[in-house]
Amino acid sequence: MIRRLVKSLWLLALLIAILIPFTADAQTRPHLPYEDVGACPFECCTYREWIVNKSTPIHRNRNNNSPVVFTVAPRDRVQGVTGVVITTQSGEIRITRPITIQDYTGSQGTNTSRAIQARPGDIIYLLTSQGEGSYKAWFKGKTITINAIDVTEQTQSVPARYGRRIPPTRSIWWVQIKNRQGQTGWTDQPANFDNKDACGVPVDPP
Repeated sequence: MIRRLVKSLWLLALLIAILIPFTADAQTRPHLPYEDVGACPFECCTYREWIVNKSTPIHRNRNNNSPVVFTVAPRDRVQGVTGVVITTQSGEIRITRPITIQDYTGSQGTNTSRAIQARPGDIIYLLTSQGEGSYKAWFKGKTITINAIDVTEQTQSVPARYGRRIPPTRSIWWVQIKNRQGQTGWTDQPANFDNKDACGVPVDPP
């Protein structure tokens, strides 16, 4: 009887020891695919009037197998309404030295940020690129906004490398397009449109 009880307790302890790492990992890793609704994934990226540079079918839904609602032609002017960046593989920064990371979430246009402490062994999961090294990221169960360059590369302000980045982030950017007839639809070919960069040379009106 006692042997059975000891054996049962030993098996229970073994099961807990096996499951705890998986539970902790599930809590710290982001759920993929991660959909960032409204994201525009580079610096100065903006949704506004875009100019078509290549013939592009516009689908009813965010799926290339869905019906084509309309097709835009080169030099057409359309409205880039919004977008969704879908991250299918998150990048990882594995912290190798203690570092204080600045979280810029919600501080766009201001000089405020929140300090986050990261220790060796911690992993920051990179989700949506925002340009110039800035990323929406996942750290210990929460989304943050960081400059990955400050963590992974040697600069004048950062004397040594604090983290190692692996693997690359992989994502799909779907954009919603509206034509002059008022029809709307989706495409995953944002490179087929110009005038997305608000910091670029202004485009003359038609």
